[in-house]
Amino acid sequence: MGAKLGTIWARAGHEVVFSYARSEQKLKTLARDAKGKAQAGTPREAVHAADAVLLAVHWSRVDDVLKQAGDVSGKVIVSCSLPMNADDTGLVIAHTSSGAEELAKKTPKARVVSAFNTVPSEVLFGVFEARRKARRPSLLYCGDDASSKEIAATLIRDVGLTLARARALRFSRRVAGGARRFRWRCGTRGVAGAAWLNPRPPEPHANRERAELRHRVAITRGSGHRCRNSGTEDQPSVVRNSPRDSQHDLHAPACQGRLYAGRPCGCRFP
Repeated sequence: MGAKLGTIWARAGHEVVFSYARSEQKLKTLARDAKGKAQAGTPREAVHAADAVLLAVHWSRVDDVLKQAGDVSGKVIVSCSLPMNADDTGLVIAHTSSGAEELAKKTPKARVVSAFNTVPSEVLFGVFEARRKARRPSLLYCGDDASSKEIAATLIRDVGLTLARARALRFSRRVAGGARRFRWRCGTRGVAGAAWLNPRPPEPHANRERAELRHRVAITRGSGHRCRNSGTEDQPSVVRNSPRDSQHDLHAPACQGRLYAGRPCGCRFP
């Protein structure tokens, strides 16, 4: 994720410093291939003159990279790291907090924004290449500081994404579970990722637009139940919300409030 985002930002005209890898040669290769104003350096060198820092390491490495980075006071830290356990089978932080919130506690003088953790890295180059098209995918991002969210928004747009509604940092705890399931399912399947990110636009009807928005929020929350609405003939259900069997039709007009496992449908349609 970090290599691809850094490459895209360098090609978009930003000054980029690649750091923190097992091999210094890998960093130099990334900087050379990215072209533009890209270079390799240590975490401390990368943070020193940066306006924004992308944290894209495994959760188990966060403390180490922060130690190597040194003082991050006043820096905008854009984190796409999900708080996964060592074998990536589950979240170590969930429900009452999030990785971004815990990062903010670790770096109280920095300004943390959670972004890019709902996007499979495999689709990023394709999104960047299509950045001038009228229809582009959107991205949800979370943070508590307005100025830091503006910086993050600029970086999001430069990747080729449009902005979904910005949320407070605490909302990131509701994103993490759904993001983990979605990225697990998509893996290297960039087409599936692009389909989730860029659904066809809704029909120009106010009620339908509100319904689709609520359905998309439900998917972001990762309700994990099977939605019994399988779509219509011209709008088939093609997007799954969990690795196995949860199905959600982004374009269906309503869920009809059917029950699954004795619980109301989490989409909360009327």
